[in-house]
Amino acid sequence: WGYMLGGSSRRIINARTETVFEKPMFAGSLSVQKCAIPCTGFYEWQKAGGKSNPFFISLKDSPFFYLGGLYNRFRVGSDSLAARFVVLTAPADSSMQTIHSRMPLMIPPDGKERWLTQKEDIPSLIESFQSAPRALEIKAL
Repeated sequence: WGYMLGGSSRRIINARTETVFEKPMFAGSLSVQKCAIPCTGFYEWQKAGGKSNPFFISLKDSPFFYLGGLYNRFRVGSDSLAARFVVLTAPADSSMQTIHSRMPLMIPPDGKERWLTQKEDIPSLIESFQSAPRALEIKAL
């Protein structure tokens, strides 16, 4: 998980939907190297009073969904390539804003094929998933 940064061991694990089109690191991945990461939910931490409180976020009406991501291959060692991915993140919707300012791009099960196959007008595709109505279940842990 994470795009490699140059020759270092550091990785970029998220890409902001608002700036992903401007970043050379992601330019080649946007239309042809999208991925859908299956999950039952994701974790976010709310910072309050010097503490981080964990929450598990899932969909109320579906046992699973996908996180929208991008992938690429990076050289590892002298002769092998490793596939790596980043999760696209967007500004938090109204149900998440009290916990965190950002959230992953959530793709419903019936949107996976469209996410993976649409090659044109990617900004509109991303916006369609960001603005789609959804009921989140948010559990404090």
